[in-house]
Amino acid sequence: LKMALQDLECEFLVNTDTNQIFPILSKRVIASLEKKYSFYIWQEISEDCAAVRLVTSWATNEIVVQEFVADLKQLLSGAV
Repeated sequence: LKMALQDLECEFLVNTDTNQIFPILSKRVIASLEKKYSFYIWQEISEDCAAVRLVTSWATNEIVVQEFVADLKQLLSGAV
């Protein structure tokens, strides 16, 4: 998940080597993703952006990760 978000040129609040990542996203993108996925807004960055907390585990289905990345890519491209 982290590498996919890096490929989408997402910035991160902190660099982690764990199963938690904290990408910084626009609140518009966050609002759209919240309709389909569960995650936490970790820290407000600005009026328009926030860092979210994404956590995966061995039980996380790869298909769900792929769908999340595809949805995020579409939102970042402005297609939605």
